[in-house]
Amino acid sequence: MKNLVGMGNALVDVLAKLPKDDILETLGLKKGGMTLVDGNQLDAIRQALQDLECQLCVGGCAGNMVRAFSLLGGQAGFIGAVGADFYGGFYRESLLKSGISSHLFVIPDKATGVASTFISRDTERTFGTHLGAALCMNSKMLSEGLFRGYDYLFIEGYLVQ
Repeated sequence: MKNLVGMGNALVDVLAKLPKDDILETLGLKKGGMTLVDGNQLDAIRQALQDLECQLCVGGCAGNMVRAFSLLGGQAGFIGAVGADFYGGFYRESLLKSGISSHLFVIPDKATGVASTFISRDTERTFGTHLGAALCMNSKMLSEGLFRGYDYLFIEGYLVQ
């Protein structure tokens, strides 16, 4: 099987099942939509999530892609940026546990990106996404060596924009 490296926004998905949808309106999130949130909005979301049971997992388009590729038996790597925080450590450890090579840049003064995912009773998903450290990745960080040994490169479309 071929090798694949993905490059994209390193986001931790924080998944929470909602007992009622009223929290979405309180947080200013459109049901079924994806809203980019700033630090203040992220703090409000974290407060709202405190009383809910949450599950964490590797997220972001490229992160999901390389994880799926690895689960199917392929050798995968991931290039992205995280903060020097709990979520950044979680992202790195999750990649390694899945057998994915971690090529993460740590941005000390930024928080790791988080996609707060609210799952309504009707299974509709609503996202409040804070990109955090993922926004700091740039072409100056990249070197030819990061791509050596891989047959394919998957670039997340959001990253190109």
